[in-house]
Amino acid sequence: MINRLIEWSLKNRGIVIAFYVALAAAGYWALTRTPIDAIPDLSDNQVIVFTDWAGRSPQEVEDQVTYPLVTNLQGLKNGEQEIFLSFTDASGKAVDVGMVNAAALNFQMPAMGSMAQMNDAATFTTTSVPGVYKGKVKIEMPGEWQAQISYEGSAGNGKTSIPVTAY
Repeated sequence: MINRLIEWSLKNRGIVIAFYVALAAAGYWALTRTPIDAIPDLSDNQVIVFTDWAGRSPQEVEDQVTYPLVTNLQGLKNGEQEIFLSFTDASGKAVDVGMVNAAALNFQMPAMGSMAQMNDAATFTTTSVPGVYKGKVKIEMPGEWQAQISYEGSAGNGKTSIPVTAY
């Protein structure tokens, strides 16, 4: 088999050279069109939170909504996991924010190419500790997700959106 291939290549040098030139040209074309990240981004994960809670000071919103969301969602992994949402004061002690009628967390990844948009949701339940809520979510795959949380209760309501990277 190998002997016949070598014999054919020696008899048809022009075809072999043309094939080699075409293959080299295709390789060069692919090399110039392929994006390469030669220096990976090693910076810390960045989570940006915009929250509106009517009647509350910016510090209260930061302490009780923004900070707990950022710290709980930065270490997100793909697969099934349990998430805790806690409203705390500046010292880290849980704060009773009143009766929470509904708290929902939705993760959304936009459609990319032939892949359809993905939506994964977690609904929270109360725990024995006031101001601490528990939920489960199954993140389908690693990547850039948009986390949208909404809450409604006796102390007010609000919603926010956070970009999150799942690993």
